[in-house]
Amino acid sequence: MKRRASTAATLPDELVVEILARVTDVPAVFRCATACKRWRRLIADPFFLRDCWPKCAHHPPSYVLGFFDTRIKPPVTPAFVPLPRLAAGLGRNFIVSFPSGCAALLDHAVALASRGGLLLVRRKVDEEGNILRSTVHQLVVCDPISGTCNVLPRLVCQGSFGEHHAILTDADICSSGQRPLRGFPASFKVIVLAMHHGLFTLHTFSSGDPSWSSTKQCFEQPGGRRPLVFGPPNAVVCHGAPHWLVWNWAARFPTFFTLGVSAETSHVFLTKISTSYFSHLHDFPRLSVSAEGALSLLCLRKDGRLLETWTRQDNRESKDGGPDWLPSPVIEVNLPKQRRIHEAGPYVCLSERNGVLLIKDTDEHRVYLADIKAGAPIEEVTDSFYGLSSTKGIVPFEVDLLDFFISRLGSE
Repeated sequence: MKRRASTAATLPDELVVEILARVTDVPAVFRCATACKRWRRLIADPFFLRDCWPKCAHHPPSYVLGFFDTRIKPPVTPAFVPLPRLAAGLGRNFIVSFPSGCAALLDHAVALASRGGLLLVRRKVDEEGNILRSTVHQLVVCDPISGTCNVLPRLVCQGSFGEHHAILTDADICSSGQRPLRGFPASFKVIVLAMHHGLFTLHTFSSGDPSWSSTKQCFEQPGGRRPLVFGPPNAVVCHGAPHWLVWNWAARFPTFFTLGVSAETSHVFLTKISTSYFSHLHDFPRLSVSAEGALSLLCLRKDGRLLETWTRQDNRESKDGGPDWLPSPVIEVNLPKQRRIHEAGPYVCLSERNGVLLIKDTDEHRVYLADIKAGAPIEEVTDSFYGLSSTKGIVPFEVDLLDFFISRLGSE
C-alpha cells in the first residue's frame, strides 16, 4: 500500500491532469478535488477547467445545481433544493450559501429569476404604493455562490396584471460574451415586464445606474381583443434577449407566440408560432434553448415516455410568415413504469432548464427529476417538492461551471 501511494505521488502533474480530465461527472470531480491538496490545486486551475470544456472557453458551460422553492415556509432565506446526486456528493450547504447578515434582508423573499449564478428575488415591502393601483417592489440581486447581495432601488409598477422578470449577466450584455471568472459579475441587467390590456411597460435596471428606466409600448392584440396569457414565468435567454411563451384562445386551439425583449433597445417583439405543431399534444409546450444556442420548444407526451422538441430556424420562413420551427429527434425520458401504459399519466412538465426537467404524474402526485443532457437515471423527488402543482414559486438555478469550481475550490 505504501509503495502504491508513493508511486502515485511521484506521477508528474501532466499525467495526473490527463487522468483527472477523463472524469466528467461534476460531483465526481469535486470528490477528486477533496482527495488531496495536490489534486485540489490542479483541478482548481482555470487552465485545467478550460481544457475540460475547450469549446466553451468564451461561453462557459451552464450547469443546473437545483431549484429555489419559495413555497417552503418559513422562508427566512430562499429555500434551495439541490439535485439529489449533488446533495449526496457535495452537501446542500456546500452548493449555495447565504451569509447570516443576509437573513434579515431576505426574510420572506420570493425568488423570481436566475441566470449565470445570479438570483433575482423580491423582498416583502410593507409600504403601499402612493399612486392609484400601484405596487412597490424591492428587488435584490443575489450571488448565492459568493454569498453577496445587491439591493436595487425601489420600483413602482402601476395597474398591471402581474410582472414577469428576467436577469442578464455579462455573458448576455457584452458583445464579446466573455465574463470574469472570479467574484461578482462586473455588470448585470434586470428586466421587469408588465402587461395591461395590450400595453407593455418595460422597466430595466443596469448595475451602476442610479435608478430604473421605464418605457411603454403598445401593439395590436393578436386574435382580436382576446388577452395574451403568459406561460411559465421563467424566461429563457437566447442571444442576449429574454423570451417568454405566450398565447391566446382566438380559435379552437391556442395560438402561441414568443415574446422577447431586446436588451440593447428595450424593444418588445411578438413572434407567432404555427399552431399545427401542437394540436395533438395534451400539455402546453415550453421554451428552451438548444445545445447550439437556438430557441427551441419542448413538450412531454401524455405517457411521460417521450419528449418532443422543435428548434427555431431564423433563416427559414413558415406559412404564417414567422420563423419556421423544425422538429428534432424525439428524446426518450423513460419514467418508472408503475402502471400499465394505457393507465399511465397524464404526465406534465413543470420546469425545464438546460436539459433538467421536473415532471409530475398528476394522477399519483409524484414528482420526478430527469437530466436528459447528462443521461442520469430518473429520480423521484416527491418529498422535496411535495404539493407542487405548477411552476409558480419554482426557479431553476444554473451556474457557469468555471465560476462555480473556482469559487468553491479556490486556488492553493
